[in-house]
Amino acid sequence: MWVRLYLTTAALGALFGVDKATVSRNGRRILAVLRRVSEGEIAWPDPPGRGKGKGLAEALASCSDLFAILDGTEQPVQRPQDPQRQQDFYSGKRKRHTIKKGIVVNERGLIRAVTPSTPGAMHDLRHFRKSGVLNRIPRQVGVIGDAGFDGLHHDLPEHSVATPHKARRNRPLKEDQKLANQELARVRIVVENVLAQIKHFRALAERFRHSLETHDDIFIVVAAIVNRRTRQRLAWQIA
Repeated sequence: MWVRLYLTTAALGALFGVDKATVSRNGRRILAVLRRVSEGEIAWPDPPGRGKGKGLAEALASCSDLFAILDGTEQPVQRPQDPQRQQDFYSGKRKRHTIKKGIVVNERGLIRAVTPSTPGAMHDLRHFRKSGVLNRIPRQVGVIGDAGFDGLHHDLPEHSVATPHKARRNRPLKEDQKLANQELARVRIVVENVLAQIKHFRALAERFRHSLETHDDIFIVVAAIVNRRTRQRLAWQIA
């Protein structure tokens, strides 16, 4: 209820008939347990062992990782008191103080990786570079990013990397480049939909008013919930 509605401890205490200090104390304990349980929901699938290969249809249904689609998101935070932290957390893109997260999903919407939180002023590509997530993407998986990931192929020389074509000075996009960008956007919409599902949880949509050290825990817990829902949906489609 807390991550979904982001109520205050006083409101939760009134709903459950306990003191707000009890809500705060038990909430920290439960969040720590949920974090440990949720980490197993977000990972790359293990390759099949010897003699355990699958047919194409079975492989696509069980672990369809043709693409790794990258995207970042920002959440407003309270304005830091320290001048240096104010500068670090001020996002020129959002025109406010934010914290940044990144996710990697496959083409069916399963979250395979979540980056650690960083101040909002950090560029998306630098954010992913610093996280170490790029090093864990399997080499056989194609990587897709938006225009903010221009230059990503330098970080992943052994991968097939696709980012939108960008118009340069005195070099407008050609028709075939525009068509390629449209096709890429049709694939990338998956990660936008996943981020929208994550933002349904108001603890990750409204201004974050708790300690920033807990942001990673909450994000991973919500990502695991979204992954479970996606797996259920995919199972229903197969059935």
